[in-house]
Amino acid sequence: MEAYKLRRGEVAAILGLKPRPGGSHGTIDMWLAGKNAVPAGKVAQIEREAPAFVANRLNCQYCGRAAKLVRGVTLYPGHPETHDKYFWRCAPCGAHVGCHPRNKNTKGKPNDGKIPLGSLANKELRRARNRAHAMFDPLWRKGKMKRGEAYSWLRETLGISKEACHIGRFDVELCNRTVDAVAALKKEAK
Repeated sequence: MEAYKLRRGEVAAILGLKPRPGGSHGTIDMWLAGKNAVPAGKVAQIEREAPAFVANRLNCQYCGRAAKLVRGVTLYPGHPETHDKYFWRCAPCGAHVGCHPRNKNTKGKPNDGKIPLGSLANKELRRARNRAHAMFDPLWRKGKMKRGEAYSWLRETLGISKEACHIGRFDVELCNRTVDAVAALKKEAK
């Protein structure tokens, strides 16, 4: 809990807020609750300067509600390998997303296992992302290209930016375009 308070303090400093009596940051609490009381320019600054804090807030793109952090046992009770992993879930929509494994450095930053792998996804989008990964990942995992080269190729082929080139953030259309692009590349290689 102390680390959480520290991150709240970092965000308060970015926003130029002073804590209320008792240490509460009302604006930050509203932002965490999904009420978006923080100006957009400040959100970008928070994401840059206090990224661990941002992991404590994830809104559902389907209904706008704040997602909750749950353990894998909640989503996949019959799969013990997921029980200790974290997922962000919007219970009303059934949308969820997994998190980066604990202790793996994510872009040079320590990770507590609660950083989402992408955006929340409903069943259709999860299936589309799985298909996209199943087609794309062998390009770099089987040594046909280096990982960076594969993602550069995908960015250029799809006409998207480096920041947007993350299958965990793709919508169904981009996933389908990824599958088609990789299939075309494999066909050309034959």
